[in-house]
Formats: sequence, structure tokens, C-alpha cells
Amino acid sequence: MSAFLVTVSSSNPLPVALVAGFISIANARYQFVSDAGTTYTVPASAVTANGNTIIELSNNSLTNITVNAATATGKTAGDSVTIHITGTYAAQALVADGVTLNGTLEFSANAKIKTLIYRGSNTWTVLGA
Repeated sequence: MSAFLVTVSSSNPLPVALVAGFISIANARYQFVSDAGTTYTVPASAVTANGNTIIELSNNSLTNITVNAATATGKTAGDSVTIHITGTYAAQALVADGVTLNGTLEFSANAKIKTLIYRGSNTWTVLGA
């Protein structure tokens, strides 16, 4: 195990290629996207490699949240996004439009949060109650 430990100093710096692969504090923080519409389509820009985007939906009359083929444009398996309903619970569900959503699509009254993980080929895993 000690073969994997490296002491970093000015005389023994990390290679630039290795440093470039690390997540910095700036790109590891959560980004919040808010929307107050009655319908919402998850944009590709919200789906990130480190899953740091949380979409907050606040309209008490929200009827559906759509995941479509465009949501996956340019994405790699493992990219993700989290959706949080902050408005009054009204039996909201995820709607698949040209994609496959595997998991529980309905949001529960107690846990109004779900994470979508892209699996490739327009297939998503849905986590959350």
C-alpha cells in the first residue's frame, strides 16, 4: 500500500497530467438551478460528470418533469443530475420521451428528490424514493 503514497514537495511535484485529473473545490461545489414553471424538461447542461447540479422545482402546480433524448446530448455513462421538488407535493412523476428510465418514476410526498444517472444509449437509472 505504501507504494501508492507520494510525498509532494517543491523538489518532488506532481506531474501536470495527474494534477489535471483532480477535481478542484471550484468545480466540485453544487450548482442550483431553479424553475417555477408548471412543466420542466431536464436540459443537457444540467447533467454533469461530477453530478453537482441540483434542479429545484418550486411551482405548486407542477405536472410533469420530462427527460428526453436531448437531455443526454454529449453525455457519458455515469454523468448525473439531481431533481428536488421544493413546492407542494402533487404526485409529480418523471416522464420519459424517447428514453428509458429505470427506477421509481413517481416522487414521494416525504422524499421529493431523485438523482438521474446516465447509463448510455438513452437509458437512465433513477435513484430516490
